[in-house]
Amino acid sequence: MVTINNVLKPLIDELIELNCGVKIITPNYPRGRYVVVKLVGLIGNIVATHKAGGFMSHSAKYFCSWCELKDIERTHLKLGKPRKRSAVLSASRRWQEANSTTTQQRLAQYCGIQWSEINRLPYWDPVKNIFLGVLHNWYEGVLQHHFCYQWGFDTAIIEKEKHQPGISGYESDELMANCTQSKNEDSLTISGYLSQEVINKLKKQLSKVVVPKEVCHIPGGIGTARNGKLKGNEWSVLFNIYLPLTVLDVFWDFGPKNHLVLINIGALIQCTKIVGARWVTEEDGQLFRKAYDTYQNTSKALFPSCRTLPNHHYAMHIPEQLSQWGPLNGISEYGGKRLLGILQKIKTNSLLGATEETMMKKFGQLQRLQQINPQLNLIETMKTKSPIVNRKALDDESYSNLLQHLQKEQPHLRDYRKIPHPP
Repeated sequence: MVTINNVLKPLIDELIELNCGVKIITPNYPRGRYVVVKLVGLIGNIVATHKAGGFMSHSAKYFCSWCELKDIERTHLKLGKPRKRSAVLSASRRWQEANSTTTQQRLAQYCGIQWSEINRLPYWDPVKNIFLGVLHNWYEGVLQHHFCYQWGFDTAIIEKEKHQPGISGYESDELMANCTQSKNEDSLTISGYLSQEVINKLKKQLSKVVVPKEVCHIPGGIGTARNGKLKGNEWSVLFNIYLPLTVLDVFWDFGPKNHLVLINIGALIQCTKIVGARWVTEEDGQLFRKAYDTYQNTSKALFPSCRTLPNHHYAMHIPEQLSQWGPLNGISEYGGKRLLGILQKIKTNSLLGATEETMMKKFGQLQRLQQINPQLNLIETMKTKSPIVNRKALDDESYSNLLQHLQKEQPHLRDYRKIPHPP
């Protein structure tokens, strides 16, 4: 927590000042305009939001930032007693005021809370102002676990990521949060419920699905290490479009026992529809809770070897998130992911002290370009242009004729051979 708090401190100092309001002079408001800025919430994966918000990791005794559930219930998912703002802030201050590291560790183990610089904001609610990032929790968490482990598709892609040498600390922790059963277990159990015959038939049916070119396409080698990891939008398309068109044909022909699989996957697809909806109502939260209960109950009957993961518990808080914030894609990590993609493609000279200035200038230029053309794709703009192939040189006569023709409309054009050039 020391490192993240040192990084957050100057930002929180600015936010405290901006909370009181400052006057900013602009060309449109020469007399100045009173501006107040507040931090609405933390958006990110569970590892990041827990770290920044002052909560313990998924492997802690009290691992949830929204309720006081103790450990992970392996036999039945349930919600713990809701956390309260006053209690969390009080526990956070006790951790900060502790006079030794041992005392801090004991306090953190007791309630799962540490000090965060964000708690200095007078309006901050450390419980309600932390968003559940559905990109990592639902699409790359619950859906990926169901497809790879409960259905038993090839999990070499996940094992490869877990042992990737260059993986960052946050990414490694995130994979563990998605994949680890508990702090005492080293690996997941693959249910092996689906036979290879069923898996092959499902792959064949998935390859036959045709979608418009504007819709994300699922790779033909899905479920294999060769195909690689699916992205969040690909998991969404798989469960929203591809599987609803194929699972009935696949499972209905394999006997009455597999009819329970249809109920199981149907409930999961219904939950996915609600998670990705562009507008929601209070009834949607109730529908999600009912469908998610059905999914969990049928999963225990179908896949007894696959135990409860932290992500499965966090997903139980989705109805609360829907009620508080509305459509979850609006507070998901997608915007940050796109921004990181843009920043990573900005070319720098890697000089210490100059990289920051280059990033600011280039990003400002891109913003001005997008203001002129809102349809501009910033990520595509940052890509390196492909070299021109089959380039053909004009002979002098053809060049002169073309130049004379263009000069009729643009008299300022000059022959590149005239000296000086440009004038």
